[in-house]
Amino acid sequence: MSSDLAAESPKYLLQIDRGGIQAQYLIQDRGGIEILAQCCAALERGEALAEIIARDGNVIYSRTGVPRNHPAIRDELAARALVCRLLERLGLNVETIKPPGRPPQPSGWTPDVR
Repeated sequence: MSSDLAAESPKYLLQIDRGGIQAQYLIQDRGGIEILAQCCAALERGEALAEIIARDGNVIYSRTGVPRNHPAIRDELAARALVCRLLERLGLNVETIKPPGRPPQPSGWTPDVR
């Protein structure tokens, strides 16, 4: 990523890119960086909602004592679905092309160069 785009990137993008998406895929265009930033923001929101749900429980009770699903479950699922859609839009749902292993070593006679 170029230094001018890095300086203008949202701070949550720089903090959340723990998985090294930028290192593996080198997203350098303004639109791609913004999509990645929105993806990171949605991921952060989904994780925050998951913590709230874990603290309160999946089922909450109304004032009358009727059990119902936690209202944040729907929002957490929507945030996670948005992350998946944005990653797919960026084309990050496919494995990066890597070499098949270490390079082959020469076999047979090789000249001794001194």
